[in-house]
Amino acid sequence: MIPHFYDFGVIKFKLPSRERLVKRLGEYDSLAEFAVLSFRDFESTALKQQDTYGYICSKAQEHDVKIKGIVSMNNYHEAMYKSFMVNTYAMFAEFIENLREDIRILVKPDFVFVSNNNISDYERLKRSLANIDLYPSIPIWLEQLETYYRLVRNHVAHNGGDDNKCKKAFDKIDLQAMCSEYKVFDKLAPNPPNSITIQDFYLYSASVKHIANIITISLKDKINWKGIGKTHPELIKKHEKGTDRRKLARNILLEYGYRYSKEELDQITKDIRSQW
Repeated sequence: MIPHFYDFGVIKFKLPSRERLVKRLGEYDSLAEFAVLSFRDFESTALKQQDTYGYICSKAQEHDVKIKGIVSMNNYHEAMYKSFMVNTYAMFAEFIENLREDIRILVKPDFVFVSNNNISDYERLKRSLANIDLYPSIPIWLEQLETYYRLVRNHVAHNGGDDNKCKKAFDKIDLQAMCSEYKVFDKLAPNPPNSITIQDFYLYSASVKHIANIITISLKDKINWKGIGKTHPELIKKHEKGTDRRKLARNILLEYGYRYSKEELDQITKDIRSQW
């Protein structure tokens, strides 16, 4: 059983899809934080003006930005935080697609996602992993968070409409279980769909990384490292004459953070030589 909380740094396993996800989320988190900082600084000045809307319009003209309609600071807060979630969702979806390729390279060359367009990408991933006997120990409350924020994202991306699905998903979250483990978010997030804050954006980002980490840890034990000489693209494609096959294999294993044995390296090198 994989613990819900862990020091991922001690795992040392560098799965490309997970590495890319964490890097992209970190970059976007910083951009989102800068946007919030900029808005709050502007807001603090605008609200001090006698004619707030007039001040906004004058600044828009000064900086060549078009403002259409009446701008409400309060409404803008929630819209901004929800818009951030659209990108978080996209990065998680990209992780799922990239993970499929990692599994094909490292675990099962013919791995495919189950065909079902009536379920979410995450649910498709779970069912597909079950087909290769992989069952990541993802806590129920974490999956409930993923479902809730995915529906919030859908509500934003598809121009609103009935938000009852979001409300029902929020009500299903086991807040007690979540807060007992995600203490840093206790009384901060998650919030109902009509009261989204920056803390929800932080929690969604953290949840996505948490799920990716648990899947990555689970996947590590399924890899046949000795056999990747027959599945890894960089090990089976033709290289320039004189390429040191053993060194190539060693470098790729180190890129994954894997501490290989001599027996494993010998077998991988043998497989490479048999294919070149």
